[in-house]
Amino acid sequence: ARFVEVQDPWLSTIWLGLGAAVVLWTLLGALLGHHAYVERHTPNIDVAFWHDRSVDGSWWPMLSEPSTYCGLSWLAEYSEDNSSWGSNNITCIRPAEEPGTFVYTAANEAKVAFSIAYGADPQYNTSKVSVYEGIERSTLVFKPSFSTPKETVHHVRNCQAIGPAGEIPSRYSTLLPNEDYGKGYLMLSVEEILGAVGRGFNDTGSEGAPLRLSGLEVVARVDIH
Repeated sequence: ARFVEVQDPWLSTIWLGLGAAVVLWTLLGALLGHHAYVERHTPNIDVAFWHDRSVDGSWWPMLSEPSTYCGLSWLAEYSEDNSSWGSNNITCIRPAEEPGTFVYTAANEAKVAFSIAYGADPQYNTSKVSVYEGIERSTLVFKPSFSTPKETVHHVRNCQAIGPAGEIPSRYSTLLPNEDYGKGYLMLSVEEILGAVGRGFNDTGSEGAPLRLSGLEVVARVDIH
């Protein structure tokens, strides 16, 4: 290896400047590369639901006439044991006249009871079946929250529901003009929630009967993808 001694002060200054430029360029590259990296976290989502008043403002809908589905005919027969479930005249029960629990909520999920069956074997073999009239007009309130290592938001306000026909307006400001729970809550009827995902009460439910005859059906479930 050779050692070259540079005695010209101007040449020494040039070499020093080049060295400083290389160091500065390396430092800038490291800093810019660091800031170009975006740290992403999958948020933990939690949605609380609760049952609220019906779309007409009363707790249970005020029905002046029987609903068109009262007297529904639906019967499933099972040849294996000669059992059957359903009736040619399925009656209606109004929730206001039947004490009980109709909405079941858990983290990120809400279930609604649409019918009730009685008898020794009400799940598989009975003709005593009734539907809860007007329960589809009851509302559910959504309260989404999320957390990441960077932040926690206890209420994500002003969420929107989008269905096949476009946005479904929240009923919160109409039914609760005083904003009893605070600002920006999403409030939809059971019928609107099902309609948003393209489901109707004549569609087959999880129990194999029309959804309207389901004893307990998932109405809303929130996942993140």
